Amino acid sequence: MKKIVIYAISIFIINIFLTIIEPTGSTTDLTGQTVYGWAIKSSMIVTLTIGFSIISSIVALLVAIIPYRNLSYGQKYLPALLVTFFGLQLIFLFFEIKYLFIS
Repeated sequence: MKKIVIYAISIFIINIFLTIIEPTGSTTDLTGQTVYGWAIKSSMIVTLTIGFSIISSIVALLVAIIPYRNLSYGQKYLPALLVTFFGLQLIFLFFEIKYLFIS
């Protein structure tokens, strides 16, 4: 379990670093306004921290319901949360690396 925590934190830090250094263009937000540079990067960082944490919590709640080796719900929730968070961060990392090689 300690290895998963270390891996998840390491990939999270790498994702934040890659988000900061990768070049951004412009895009439009939900209101139709054009957004540039740091506005895009700050929303990506918020998604990495808050959004992925919320998604991981919800998925871990669902995964922990599955019966497994007579473990209690609390014993299954934390590993499910960490693995889900690690998986989401890893998927995001692959997309960032792909974006860096393409552009």
